[in-house]
Amino acid sequence: MSECKQRFMERLSKRSAFQALKEALKCPSYSVAQVGIPELRHFLYKSKSSGLYTSPEFPTVYQTDEEQERLMRLYQDLHSALHHPTRPLRTFYRCGETENMLAQVTSGFELYLCFSPLATKAMAVAAVNKLLKWIRKEEDRLFILSPLTY
Repeated sequence: MSECKQRFMERLSKRSAFQALKEALKCPSYSVAQVGIPELRHFLYKSKSSGLYTSPEFPTVYQTDEEQERLMRLYQDLHSALHHPTRPLRTFYRCGETENMLAQVTSGFELYLCFSPLATKAMAVAAVNKLLKWIRKEEDRLFILSPLTY
């Protein structure tokens, strides 16, 4: 095991991956505030071409396990609406008492967003474009686009 670890570490160092991993572990997550959309509470983005996804850390309104599970169930409901076997949708917007939700699916990605209950549908639609621009700008940091092989 020790010899295996040594060879692994040598390969990581040779490809400069070890330093990159150490840097990534210093700040493993990011806040939704970094996106710059005040009404946005949380989101899930999945790239269909790579199968990778990104999501910020949970904000304070979703800190408990119960709240995080509730939010994931809301995303699951949106996913079910988009991928309904007989009536699939491309976009779905839902207003609720505690949050407003928007989901969009294209040939390139799936996007699920959670907004403050005060956000409007127009704000949510505008936020999609802004978020997509941010993701494209930050994709090197958010995704492993060229994985190393060992």
